[in-house]
Amino acid sequence: MPRRLPPLNALRAFEASARLGSFVAAAAEMHVSAAAVSQQVRRLERYLDTSLFKRLARGLVLTEEGRDYLPELTAGFALLGESTARLRSQRTGGVLTLTTLAAFANGWLLPRLARFRERAPRIEVVLRTSRSLADFKREDIDLAIRFAPAPARGLHGELLCGEELFPVASPALFGGGRMPATLAAVAAYPLLHDVDAHPEQPWMSWRAWLSARASTPLRRNAARNSRTPSS
Repeated sequence: MPRRLPPLNALRAFEASARLGSFVAAAAEMHVSAAAVSQQVRRLERYLDTSLFKRLARGLVLTEEGRDYLPELTAGFALLGESTARLRSQRTGGVLTLTTLAAFANGWLLPRLARFRERAPRIEVVLRTSRSLADFKREDIDLAIRFAPAPARGLHGELLCGEELFPVASPALFGGGRMPATLAAVAAYPLLHDVDAHPEQPWMSWRAWLSARASTPLRRNAARNSRTPSS
């Protein structure tokens, strides 16, 4: 007995709209107009003979039927995408050369490489660690992961994660007293510098950190991250 499935484009339009919260965002992801997405969703609603969204002035709200339908539909698209990527990886191979900072490779990248190799077993990953910015014209590099406010001109960049920089110090430095409450007070203490650590990343210097927070009060409970300037 043949399977009766809704139109694939209509399913995609609904899943993207529900996941992203609007027809406009779904249209951007699908590279079509918002009107086309809305039309596809209505087509799906007619096929199912039920409403999937409440269309309000403030945006889209899933109906009870829409909330029940979405999880399995999202899981189905995810499985389809993974299966397709696995099949394509079996037909392609080669070497992927990637460069990043050693600390980032150990703490973030290496734990994820095993999953990548499962999905693309024919691709050999060559990992290089370096602090300098990659020169794609002169070096044999395919991808580079760096701490930067934006990719250099002519390069495509994807944001992986953000970071937070804040000062830390031994309690003994203050002799049991309270930590400094102002930036001026922080600057009055000896500040440790690693002059060779980030020569091409000036925003990570003490000067840049103090300048960026000139109008921001210090928080007394901010020490959550070990990647910090320290005094």
